[in-house]
Amino acid sequence: MIVPEFKSQRFKTRAQWQSGLLYRLNEQADNGITLYGAPVFKDWIQALKGQVNIVSLAVDECRQLYLLQKDDSQYRFYRCDPAGKSLERLGCISGSGSNPGEISDPGRILVDHHMLWILDQGNQRIQAFNKENFQIIYIIDSLEAPIDMAFDGKNYLFVLDQKTRQIFKYDHNGVPAGEPFGNTQLKDKEPIGLVAGSATVVCAVAPDEGLKCGFMRFSEEGNYLDIVGEFAGIFQGEASIHSQGMALNSEASIFVAFHCADTCELHKFSPDGSHLGKVTLPDSIKSIKSIACDGRNHLFLSTDQGIAHLSPDLGVSGAKGVYYSRTLDSGPDEGQWHRLKLEAALPQGAGLEVYYASSGDRNTKRKVDAIFTETRQSLQQKVAKIESLLTPGWIGPEKFLPNPAGDGETFHDMLFREKTKRYLWLKLVLSSFDQQQRPVVNNMTVFYPRHSYLRYLPAVYQEDPVSRDFLERFLSLFETVLYGLENEISQIYRYFDPDTTPVEFFAWLSSWLNLSLEEGWPAQTKQQFILKAANLFRRKGTPQGLADFIEIVTGQRPIIWEHSLMVKPLVLSGRFPLGCDTFVTRTPPGGFVLGQACILGHTAIRANAPKPEDPFLPLAHCFTVLLNMDRSTFQSYQGTLKRILDAEKPAHTHYTLGWIGEPGTGQPYYVGINSFVKCYRHFRLGVTSVVGKTVAFSQEKAAAKIDNSLSLTKGFQLI
Repeated sequence: MIVPEFKSQRFKTRAQWQSGLLYRLNEQADNGITLYGAPVFKDWIQALKGQVNIVSLAVDECRQLYLLQKDDSQYRFYRCDPAGKSLERLGCISGSGSNPGEISDPGRILVDHHMLWILDQGNQRIQAFNKENFQIIYIIDSLEAPIDMAFDGKNYLFVLDQKTRQIFKYDHNGVPAGEPFGNTQLKDKEPIGLVAGSATVVCAVAPDEGLKCGFMRFSEEGNYLDIVGEFAGIFQGEASIHSQGMALNSEASIFVAFHCADTCELHKFSPDGSHLGKVTLPDSIKSIKSIACDGRNHLFLSTDQGIAHLSPDLGVSGAKGVYYSRTLDSGPDEGQWHRLKLEAALPQGAGLEVYYASSGDRNTKRKVDAIFTETRQSLQQKVAKIESLLTPGWIGPEKFLPNPAGDGETFHDMLFREKTKRYLWLKLVLSSFDQQQRPVVNNMTVFYPRHSYLRYLPAVYQEDPVSRDFLERFLSLFETVLYGLENEISQIYRYFDPDTTPVEFFAWLSSWLNLSLEEGWPAQTKQQFILKAANLFRRKGTPQGLADFIEIVTGQRPIIWEHSLMVKPLVLSGRFPLGCDTFVTRTPPGGFVLGQACILGHTAIRANAPKPEDPFLPLAHCFTVLLNMDRSTFQSYQGTLKRILDAEKPAHTHYTLGWIGEPGTGQPYYVGINSFVKCYRHFRLGVTSVVGKTVAFSQEKAAAKIDNSLSLTKGFQLI
């Protein structure tokens, strides 16, 4: 094997990318990083066009909107289907007042699969309604000054009380589910609003003099976690936030609406409180009264222009995201870093810039590593610390242009120009000026130590520093191409090993062994099939071979019954001596079995009987295959399993294919496998069982024929 000329450190898998810091970036489902997504304005809800006096808004899992409209001093409650453009008035709110079903100064509306809650701030209570018939289920009236509420989507309702500076927790039936919490942390703060997720409760807070605080986080049990984020500097000028101007999506990202005079802005924050950027809205929107988010991260805004619908994760125009690598170490010999190779897709309107910093100082390395391991700081705070520590040493940017074709992935190479030392840090800046396009970096590889084709030239080419730098960079163009080819050739052995060959080469490698791979099989199944091919060939046609094959494909080892091995024939010897307690009689006429092949009273009984067949012959070449899985899974594998059994079983045999599920209605039962007989009684003639009378004749026309081979005995009665 050829020893590689370069060592490398690679960023491709999710774990490798997560070793660094992703600021305003998201991980791709199939590895790689890209700009974070933010909602983009899609359209106005036409069924509510012109409705500008909507004070509260909620959306359910079917994307139906529930809204409160104020007309003069009266409130009306509606349900809207944006897809069908229908609007229906609901009678559960009868108007303004303090009676059940009446409201005064309403706050947030919440809705789940079965319940609907309305915060009635004017009456210091919460009214809960059945979502099906909109009847009042219960009223929570033990609050002093509730300003917001949140539902975690599963079990609990949380209510923020401004007067007591506490958060109250209730179960789905309106019963308190623990002691109030947050009083210690909120007593010196000004609570603004409340949102809740599956694991945390987030309360937006601000001191009395302005918006200088961010998000205070509690666990679902009420334990204080930390305070993160920072509102200062996000909005130009004095801004305010009201309770319904907050929302949480399924990814735990927080949306906050800031208001100032005659304008407003919507901003997105990460789960740790880091500011991700501003969401682009139509210029005509001057006020946001309420925000609602459905389970698919679609946002609905109640504005002064109507109800706006924002689609999720299309991108953010003008946004930038930054990736900071962890500390890369070239080893104790302090070998210089050579070049960087990127596999990226840069559509038109997107950009990529690369910076790097290098140092041989261990103290600098320890400081950077401490920032990465800090758990009580937001990404925004970590980025600020890294920048203050490494900004004097950043070299760059090295800019990469979009792919002229506008699609597909391209490879970008960068030579580290300046002299590098043992430790290296990389900073990738991704940007986009098109909401529909986002850059993607799928793979990043750093090569070291520093080598170039310049070392193969005479020393005279290295005397002038400027000429040396140019020639080194010029030769690196050829080195990039040729090294890739040389490295591919040196690694050719990987293509002959199922453990190391790329997935797309499985079919080619299996053809060497005359194996047929099905396209629908997962990569791991194909790999295991090739790895165990030798054993499968050696055991082909045997129960063990069939079981191994089926286990590779389904992940379940089957039960295989060979019927001939399960039957124990009666042998006249030993326990059954002929003439002692065992005797041989004539073969029954025709060998029929009452209740199966014939019915007494409808089948003629004759004297001449055919030659009896071997009773074990039908079982000699038959077997049964059973798999422990549910019906739907079995049906998905059934076609594949039949093809496997037809190809792998001995040609003279036949089989039965079945499945074993959990015992229940419509499920097959197999005694000793998924069921057993408990407390059974032995079969004893005359004690636990009675042999019934035999009917020979009845009033039916068709009756049994009695001839000389049928004798009437004590147990046979004519009726």
